[in-house]
Amino acid sequence: ARGARDSDSDDEEDSDDDDDAPTTARGPRGQMACEMRRVGDKKWRRFASRADAARAFPGLYSYDIGNLINNKKTRPSVHGVYEARSVGGESRSVPVSAARGARDSDSDDEDDDDDDEGATRGKIIEMRRVGDASWRKFAHRGDAARAFGLSRTSVERLVNKTSDAPSSRFEARQVDGDIADVEDVSQIEVKVVAVGDRVEVDGEPGVVTSIGENQHRCWKVRLDGEAEARNCRRSQITKDGSPVAAPAPVPMADDADDDEPRPPALG
Repeated sequence: ARGARDSDSDDEEDSDDDDDAPTTARGPRGQMACEMRRVGDKKWRRFASRADAARAFPGLYSYDIGNLINNKKTRPSVHGVYEARSVGGESRSVPVSAARGARDSDSDDEDDDDDDEGATRGKIIEMRRVGDASWRKFAHRGDAARAFGLSRTSVERLVNKTSDAPSSRFEARQVDGDIADVEDVSQIEVKVVAVGDRVEVDGEPGVVTSIGENQHRCWKVRLDGEAEARNCRRSQITKDGSPVAAPAPVPMADDADDDEPRPPALG
């Protein structure tokens, strides 16, 4: 059977007509090959699956790719920013990781001198404390929030420069950058804190007055200069710039191992 027309046939025919987009094809494990690009880019990047495409564009998920392909409603951060289409026949790309990126579908063009560099580029988050000279780079807002002890919402507000953003203490922006340069936040040290320890909430100092029983419960922190403690999410709290965790629960003594003398039973 004749395969689908290559998207890199030549420059004259590759007029970016989406009407000629290849039809859907499934791989041996049911994965669906696709091509994707940012709105305004000339070249499509080809991926063996939607999951591969999502990994190559930080902040996107497989369902985002599917919604783009099927012209369904997408999130504001995706709509008008990215384009995606299905690919017929076997994809020429191998499964990719975020570090490798994908091969451009028109990589035979003579002007394709920066393929190797572009393969690992995508939207990243840069963030720093006000006054710092250098920016730290993160794959997405959640990683930046973890690294700075803020909520994801606070980082979102910083990026969007809303009036309620903690902009007096932090700066954040979304930029095109090299995915290979982002920080691995899984390696960030987590500090165990207890009631009475000094911490920071969104960068403001205070004292822990109560610790939530589980990760879904709010902690209470009394900020310096305030009379009452306020409810805080653990993700907002840092100690010396590191995320915090509650102490491990003290195991209850087993009655069978309790050697303490007991009072006689009442008759």
